[in-house]
Amino acid sequence: MCFAEIGMALGASQATAAAAGMTAVSTAIAGTSAVLQAQQASNQAKSQTAQFNQNKLLAQRSMLQQARQLSLREDQERAAAMDKKFQSNIEAAKIKGRQIASAGEAGVAGLSIANLLSDVERTRLNNEGTINRNFDAVLQQGKVDREGLLSQAEGRIASVQQGTPPSLLASGLQIGGIALEGYRQFRKDKTPIYKSSKGA
Repeated sequence: MCFAEIGMALGASQATAAAAGMTAVSTAIAGTSAVLQAQQASNQAKSQTAQFNQNKLLAQRSMLQQARQLSLREDQERAAAMDKKFQSNIEAAKIKGRQIASAGEAGVAGLSIANLLSDVERTRLNNEGTINRNFDAVLQQGKVDREGLLSQAEGRIASVQQGTPPSLLASGLQIGGIALEGYRQFRKDKTPIYKSSKGA
Protein backbone atom coordinates (compact mmCIF):
# COMPACT_ATOMS: atom_id res chain seq x y z
CA MET A 1 0.00 0.00 0.00
CA CYS A 2 1.49 3.41 -0.98
CA PHE A 3 1.39 6.62 1.09
CA ALA A 4 -1.41 8.10 -1.04
CA GLU A 5 -3.62 5.04 -0.47
CA ILE A 6 -2.98 5.20 3.27
CA GLY A 7 -3.86 8.90 3.28
CA MET A 8 -7.06 8.33 1.30
CA ALA A 9 -8.01 5.45 3.59
CA LEU A 10 -7.68 7.89 6.51
CA GLY A 11 -10.09 10.32 4.79
CA ALA A 12 -7.67 12.78 3.22
CA SER A 13 -8.45 14.41 -0.13
CA GLN A 14 -6.63 13.17 -3.20
CA ALA A 15 -4.44 16.27 -3.29
CA THR A 16 -3.15 15.75 0.26
CA ALA A 17 -3.37 11.96 0.50
CA ALA A 18 0.37 11.29 0.05
CA ALA A 19 1.40 13.80 2.73
CA ALA A 20 -1.25 12.50 5.14
CA GLY A 21 -0.16 8.92 4.46
CA MET A 22 3.49 9.78 5.09
CA THR A 23 2.53 11.48 8.37
CA ALA A 24 0.55 8.44 9.51
CA VAL A 25 3.39 6.05 8.67
CA SER A 26 6.08 8.22 10.30
CA THR A 27 3.91 8.59 13.43
CA ALA A 28 3.42 4.83 13.59
CA ILE A 29 7.18 4.27 13.16
CA ALA A 30 8.02 6.83 15.86
CA GLY A 31 5.47 5.30 18.25
CA THR A 32 6.76 1.78 17.60
CA SER A 33 10.33 3.00 18.10
CA ALA A 34 9.37 4.54 21.47
CA VAL A 35 7.69 1.28 22.55
CA LEU A 36 10.76 -0.73 21.51
CA GLN A 37 13.07 1.66 23.37
CA ALA A 38 10.96 1.28 26.51
CA GLN A 39 11.02 -2.52 26.19
CA GLN A 40 14.79 -2.49 25.64
CA ALA A 41 15.30 -0.25 28.70
CA SER A 42 13.06 -2.58 30.74
CA ASN A 43 15.00 -5.67 29.62
CA GLN A 44 18.30 -3.94 30.40
CA ALA A 45 17.04 -2.98 33.87
CA LYS A 46 15.97 -6.60 34.51
CA SER A 47 19.40 -7.84 33.40
CA GLN A 48 21.19 -5.30 35.62
CA THR A 49 18.99 -6.24 38.57
CA ALA A 50 19.78 -9.94 38.01
CA GLN A 51 23.52 -9.14 37.95
CA PHE A 52 23.15 -7.00 41.08
CA ASN A 53 21.30 -9.78 42.94
CA GLN A 54 23.84 -12.43 41.86
CA ASN A 55 26.76 -10.22 42.93
CA LYS A 56 25.07 -9.45 46.26
CA LEU A 57 24.48 -13.15 46.92
CA LEU A 58 28.10 -14.04 46.13
CA ALA A 59 29.40 -11.18 48.30
CA GLN A 60 27.24 -12.32 51.24
CA ARG A 61 28.29 -15.96 50.84
CA SER A 62 31.97 -14.98 50.71
CA MET A 63 31.59 -12.82 53.83
CA LEU A 64 29.83 -15.62 55.74
CA GLN A 65 32.43 -18.19 54.72
CA GLN A 66 35.29 -15.97 55.87
CA ALA A 67 33.42 -15.13 59.09
CA ARG A 68 33.05 -18.88 59.76
CA GLN A 69 36.80 -19.29 59.28
CA LEU A 70 37.39 -16.50 61.81
CA SER A 71 35.04 -18.19 64.29
CA LEU A 72 36.82 -21.51 63.79
CA ARG A 73 40.18 -19.85 64.44
CA GLU A 74 38.79 -18.22 67.61
CA ASP A 75 37.45 -21.58 68.80
CA GLN A 76 40.87 -23.14 68.21
CA GLU A 77 42.57 -20.28 70.07
CA ARG A 78 40.06 -20.61 72.95
CA ALA A 79 40.78 -24.34 73.24
CA ALA A 80 44.53 -23.69 73.11
CA ALA A 81 44.24 -21.01 75.82
CA MET A 82 42.26 -23.34 78.08
CA ASP A 83 44.81 -26.08 77.50
CA LYS A 84 47.69 -23.70 78.36
CA LYS A 85 45.91 -22.63 81.56
CA PHE A 86 45.31 -26.26 82.48
CA GLN A 87 48.96 -27.13 81.84
CA SER A 88 50.08 -24.08 83.82
CA ASN A 89 47.91 -25.14 86.79
CA ILE A 90 49.26 -28.69 86.66
CA GLU A 91 52.86 -27.44 86.50
CA ALA A 92 52.26 -25.06 89.43
CA ALA A 93 50.71 -27.88 91.49
CA LYS A 94 53.70 -30.13 90.74
CA ILE A 95 56.17 -27.44 91.75
CA LYS A 96 54.26 -26.71 94.94
CA GLY A 97 54.18 -30.41 95.77
CA ARG A 98 57.94 -30.77 95.20
CA GLN A 99 58.71 -27.67 97.30
CA ILE A 100 56.54 -28.86 100.17
CA ALA A 101 58.12 -32.30 100.03
CA SER A 102 61.65 -30.84 99.84
CA ALA A 103 60.95 -28.43 102.66
CA GLY A 104 59.57 -31.26 104.82
CA GLU A 105 62.67 -33.39 104.18
CA ALA A 106 64.98 -30.49 104.95
CA GLY A 107 63.02 -29.51 108.02
CA VAL A 108 62.15 -26.07 106.66
CA ALA A 109 58.78 -24.63 107.72
CA GLY A 110 57.02 -21.40 108.32
CA LEU A 111 57.57 -18.21 106.38
CA SER A 112 60.21 -19.61 104.05
CA ILE A 113 57.92 -22.26 102.59
CA ALA A 114 55.05 -19.77 102.38
CA ASN A 115 57.25 -17.39 100.34
CA LEU A 116 58.25 -20.20 97.97
CA LEU A 117 54.64 -21.23 97.46
CA SER A 118 53.51 -17.61 96.89
CA ASP A 119 56.23 -17.24 94.21
CA VAL A 120 54.87 -20.32 92.43
CA GLU A 121 51.30 -18.94 92.66
CA ARG A 122 52.41 -15.53 91.37
CA THR A 123 54.11 -17.20 88.38
CA ARG A 124 50.98 -19.23 87.69
CA LEU A 125 48.77 -16.11 87.80
CA ASN A 126 51.19 -14.21 85.54
CA ASN A 127 51.07 -17.08 83.04
CA GLU A 128 47.27 -17.09 83.18
CA GLY A 129 47.15 -13.31 82.67
CA THR A 130 49.42 -13.59 79.62
CA ILE A 131 47.25 -16.37 78.18
CA ASN A 132 44.09 -14.27 78.77
CA ARG A 133 45.64 -11.15 77.17
CA ASN A 134 46.76 -13.13 74.13
CA PHE A 135 43.30 -14.61 73.71
CA ASP A 136 41.67 -11.17 74.14
CA ALA A 137 43.96 -9.89 71.37
CA VAL A 138 42.75 -12.73 69.11
CA LEU A 139 39.12 -11.76 69.84
CA GLN A 140 39.81 -8.07 69.16
CA GLN A 141 41.53 -8.95 65.88
CA GLY A 142 38.53 -11.11 64.97
CA LYS A 143 36.23 -8.14 65.57
CA VAL A 144 38.36 -5.92 63.33
CA ASP A 145 38.50 -8.65 60.67
CA ARG A 146 34.70 -9.03 60.73
CA GLU A 147 34.23 -5.29 60.27
CA GLY A 148 36.65 -5.49 57.33
CA LEU A 149 34.69 -8.38 55.83
CA LEU A 150 31.47 -6.37 56.11
CA SER A 151 33.05 -3.33 54.43
CA GLN A 152 34.50 -5.54 51.72
CA ALA A 153 31.10 -7.14 51.06
CA GLU A 154 29.34 -3.76 51.00
CA GLY A 155 31.95 -2.43 48.54
CA ARG A 156 31.53 -5.46 46.31
CA ILE A 157 27.74 -5.09 46.36
CA ALA A 158 28.00 -1.36 45.55
CA SER A 159 30.32 -2.10 42.61
CA VAL A 160 27.38 -3.42 40.56
CA GLN A 161 24.56 -0.98 39.92
CA GLN A 162 21.02 -2.14 40.46
CA GLY A 163 18.76 -1.91 37.41
CA THR A 164 16.26 0.93 37.25
CA PRO A 165 13.21 0.16 35.13
CA PRO A 166 12.02 2.89 32.81
CA SER A 167 9.16 5.06 34.00
CA LEU A 168 5.88 3.82 32.58
CA LEU A 169 4.49 7.32 32.92
CA ALA A 170 7.39 8.85 30.98
CA SER A 171 7.12 6.19 28.25
CA GLY A 172 3.36 6.67 28.05
CA LEU A 173 3.73 10.46 27.84
CA GLN A 174 6.37 10.10 25.12
CA ILE A 175 4.16 7.79 23.04
CA GLY A 176 1.14 10.03 23.68
CA GLY A 177 3.15 13.07 22.58
CA ILE A 178 4.18 11.29 19.38
CA ALA A 179 0.58 10.33 18.68
CA LEU A 180 -0.70 13.87 19.37
CA GLU A 181 1.96 15.45 17.17
CA GLY A 182 1.16 12.91 14.44
CA TYR A 183 -2.54 13.73 14.70
CA ARG A 184 -1.85 17.47 14.47
CA GLN A 185 0.36 16.93 11.44
CA PHE A 186 -2.24 14.63 9.88
CA ARG A 187 -4.98 17.25 10.37
CA LYS A 188 -2.69 19.82 8.82
CA ASP A 189 -1.85 17.49 5.89
CA LYS A 190 -5.51 16.52 5.42
CA THR A 191 -6.57 20.12 4.85
CA PRO A 192 -6.35 20.89 1.10
CA ILE A 193 -3.58 23.25 0.10
CA TYR A 194 -5.73 25.09 -2.44
CA LYS A 195 -9.17 26.09 -1.18
CA SER A 196 -11.69 27.09 -3.73
CA SER A 197 -13.29 30.41 -3.00
CA LYS A 198 -17.04 30.79 -3.38
CA GLY A 199 -16.76 33.96 -5.40
CA ALA A 200 -14.50 32.58 -8.16
